Amino acid sequence: MRQIQHGFTLVELMVAVAIFSFLSLASYQMLQGVLNTDKQAEVHAKRLAEVNRAFVLIGRDINQLVDRRIRQNGEQHQSSFNAGLFENDSESYGLEILRSGWSNPQAMLPRSQLQKVEYIQQQDSLLRRHYYYADTSVGDEGRAQVILSEIESFELRFMDDGQWLEKFDSEQSKLPKALEVNIQLKDLGKLRRVFMANDITTQVESL
Repeated sequence: MRQIQHGFTLVELMVAVAIFSFLSLASYQMLQGVLNTDKQAEVHAKRLAEVNRAFVLIGRDINQLVDRRIRQNGEQHQSSFNAGLFENDSESYGLEILRSGWSNPQAMLPRSQLQKVEYIQQQDSLLRRHYYYADTSVGDEGRAQVILSEIESFELRFMDDGQWLEKFDSEQSKLPKALEVNIQLKDLGKLRRVFMANDITTQVESL
């Protein structure tokens, strides 16, 4: 007696292959989605870290503001705090300050612990430019570094006599009690930070 052998029909095999292909495609799409989400989260985290570093740097400089007359390009003395539209060739607001705390252990380097710092916007980047000496000479362009990218605008406001000002006259007023920084970013929108400058010190040096 011949034994009857059972197997899969061609239709059953095609259905099984189709189901397996569908499950493989679904699994791949899920894995790809997880990887994309993880990559986006990593990019976002790096961006937030960049923004945080920029504000920490600005805050550190503001907290160490020094009120001292400086010599600019060998010319007459001027205030060490200068800010306003297009200051120092900025494409929006620009800020120029003198800060203390630039480490010089045992005065081994031929400079003081005072540092002249500028914040300017160039195209879509916020730059911090610092100088080796507080009193700059002609041709001294300083050293600039990009601290924040993909910005649309950089704006400042100043606290003086209990009110916020769009413009600060450093020749007629003392240094501001606080500085408001508004930065419009292409990806994160508008960010606002207020930095207090209550511990401003006055330094007198031979000029």
